[in-house]
Amino acid sequence: MSRSRLASRRLWLVGWVDSSSRAVYISVEMANQTQISAFISETTKSLVEEYAENHGVKKAHLVEEALLHHLQALRELPSDLVIPPRVVVGLDDGEAIVERIERPRKPTKAMRELFKSR
Repeated sequence: MSRSRLASRRLWLVGWVDSSSRAVYISVEMANQTQISAFISETTKSLVEEYAENHGVKKAHLVEEALLHHLQALRELPSDLVIPPRVVVGLDDGEAIVERIERPRKPTKAMRELFKSR
């Protein structure tokens, strides 16, 4: 694609504003493209390749769409609502979590009452 033709390309993103159903249109200029490099896990690489193949999209397109989606979410959502895809804990905390999963505490009276009402 020629540079002048590429310069005229735009990507329009549509987002919905709360319950009012008003659409917000954001124009992203696609003229300048650059290459980035990142180290990712083998699992993530496999997931990207599988999705790209199953949905007939290029991996570069999938990565750019995912980045735009993620950055938009970070921009628009309160930070306390964003759940990280991974939580890293130390060895002691990890062992405590495994212990709690393998040997859960008995539910408190308040917990039993809460679940009984459902």
